Amino acid sequence: MKEYILISYYQNKLSEAERKLVEDWLQDKANKQLYEEIIRIWESSSKAAIYEQIKLPELQSIKGPGIKHQRRWIAYAAAAIIAIMFTVYNFIDFGQTPEYTLMAQATTESAELKLSDGTIVNLRPQSQLYYSEEFTKDGRHVKLMGEAFFEVTKDINRPFKIEAGAANVEVLGTSFLLKTIEQRSEITVNSGKVRFSQTDKPENSTTLVKGDAAITVNGKITKEAADLNKLAWKTGIFEFKDTPLVRALDLLNEFYEKPVILRTGPQIEGNITAFFDNEELEDILEVFCITCNLVIADQGDYYELKANDE
Repeated sequence: MKEYILISYYQNKLSEAERKLVEDWLQDKANKQLYEEIIRIWESSSKAAIYEQIKLPELQSIKGPGIKHQRRWIAYAAAAIIAIMFTVYNFIDFGQTPEYTLMAQATTESAELKLSDGTIVNLRPQSQLYYSEEFTKDGRHVKLMGEAFFEVTKDINRPFKIEAGAANVEVLGTSFLLKTIEQRSEITVNSGKVRFSQTDKPENSTTLVKGDAAITVNGKITKEAADLNKLAWKTGIFEFKDTPLVRALDLLNEFYEKPVILRTGPQIEGNITAFFDNEELEDILEVFCITCNLVIADQGDYYELKANDE
């Protein structure tokens, strides 16, 4: 049994079918002892990394230029912490899943990880990446839990493959945002070409290019135009094209620490068409106010927008 599967079981992140496989495997006394030892090592490794705030050369905290140190999670920690764990056992495999020997986890802030082939992975908070210290000549394989932005180094002889919950992703060299939550996976392509397929039905796949997005949920892949504002935490760029005011505010609230509250009323309406590149939140809100005839009030812990009655 692979170590990352046992850890995912411990964290209650497996599907019911996967949990059943692990629980059957744990019926054996020797397997259960091995499981307990793996969890003990994993917990001690993670806690040691957090306590010492380990920072390896290839790992660094990232703060997108457009957010100006205002992201919500900065209120909880001063620096990203990455826990790195080395595999010390050989495991019985179920399926053809590659062997992963390392795990990186961003805890409270986004963090950047450079893989052995030069690929850059920006992990969002509470996300985990399982990978190998060195990729084999046959391919490059990783597993993602959570959300990350990938900038994959091109290698036509070794496709880059990602296990991502309900979906599998295969690329040669490209950049994209990938998010997986339980049985839902979604992708936004920023450059290059990506093959996006269902984990349980690999033949059900679609090819995506820059500006495309796709979601797989409930056994179905849905392809749609990408909302590149989802990349704002990485790029610092917001581009609104006739975007409803409420939707635009939702996007801002996702990436800035200080929330914005809209005091709704029958006279409040309007859509936003604007481009912001590394702007302060208050400057963006001033544009919203002019466009939608609103006034802004700084209430200390939050901004309040309401209709301009004058």
